[in-house]
Amino acid sequence: MTEKKNLLIIGAAGGVAGAFLKRLADDRNRFGSLVLIDAVDRMGSDPALCWDRLGAEFLHRRVDAGADRAGYRALLENRRIDVVIDLSVNETRPMLAETDAAGACYLNTGIANRIGEDFAGVVFDLVEKKTGGWKRPHILCAGMNPGIVNHWVQKGIERHGRPLRITHFEYDSGEAVDPWRPVITWSRETFLDEIANDPAGYMAGRGRMQSFYPNPLKHRVAMDDILAPILSLKVYPRGFLLLHEENVTIAQACDVPSRFVFANDIRTMDHLESCYDNGRLSLDDLHLGDNRGLKIRGSVLVGIRLEYPDRWVYRYNRTGHDALDGSSGSCLQVAAGLHAALLTLVGENADDRLEKGIYFCEDLSGTAFERLAAQNLDSVEVVLPANADVPWDDFAAVDAAGSETKLRVQPADNLPLPAGVGPFAVGK
Repeated sequence: MTEKKNLLIIGAAGGVAGAFLKRLADDRNRFGSLVLIDAVDRMGSDPALCWDRLGAEFLHRRVDAGADRAGYRALLENRRIDVVIDLSVNETRPMLAETDAAGACYLNTGIANRIGEDFAGVVFDLVEKKTGGWKRPHILCAGMNPGIVNHWVQKGIERHGRPLRITHFEYDSGEAVDPWRPVITWSRETFLDEIANDPAGYMAGRGRMQSFYPNPLKHRVAMDDILAPILSLKVYPRGFLLLHEENVTIAQACDVPSRFVFANDIRTMDHLESCYDNGRLSLDDLHLGDNRGLKIRGSVLVGIRLEYPDRWVYRYNRTGHDALDGSSGSCLQVAAGLHAALLTLVGENADDRLEKGIYFCEDLSGTAFERLAAQNLDSVEVVLPANADVPWDDFAAVDAAGSETKLRVQPADNLPLPAGVGPFAVGK
């Protein structure tokens, strides 16, 4: 057994941290000291947290290696931190660099860039630097999506072969118990930033990003084609086309087109688009449904579809928003990936330890992550004939200039697709 590792969790008052800490309580004796940090002191707002079992120290302060490099390094050295779990919106690259320089491992659930910086460019850069001169192993994007979903993609490719394209999807039916109001079940700030400030887009293959302006609010995709094979709804939503970390990293790894389509309550999406059209979209237009302050019902469905000429391979998880006291189903899913990644990072013994470098979840096939993720989160795999309503040899697509074209999908061994032509239908 290795020496017990000391943990630091940044952003410890948030919803993902709350769900993760409830899971970590069962493994508390495997770790040394536990330091929790947040700029907001609301740790007491979640009565379901087992403080006696956690034995944690809470520091009410802001931590940001980009703004205070020396202060962050001193914190890590003085507390003898071995693993940093960063659940904040601090810029990823300086946090990662300073953590590694201090001899600690770094773990997060998503990539954060500077305001005005190209998000996809940051992800490209980190992928390129996976094996370059690191002192410790680090796991990035280790939540649900990004996170577990790309582990599913990798296992699916190992079993079924390289697909023509990959669709990542999420449908969150969460709604306030009473009365109805527009809600998101994880983060208002991050969600509004994704749908309003970033362009819509997808990866057309390795190094080939397709963007659609102004944003996902104005580029919505009909989801009946995605959801109907596995979920019966009276009305199917038109989801937001979001370019996520999992699209970039899997496209870089496999040179396969990849998109992500997200939907929540139809009324919420229409409400937000209307607010945007009227020039008044703000945080006040959305409520946080976290089962701490605002109680919610419903569930969240997250999955992938590997798309072959003759079949679609689905793998997905559906988690109820009532599955964990004081947390949403969305935060529980993210915590499942985070917990599996942490135990993979520290290793049970020397043979389990990862080599130095950066890892994403698609890189963790054959490691402890495979077993731990499956234990933490059930999933269902379904193989179906390709939908005859969307023929593979006549798939409507929209190129980066916004003009409609017809795409003849090529066999998987002939990818990548022609430059300038997108593999996915994009609604306007």
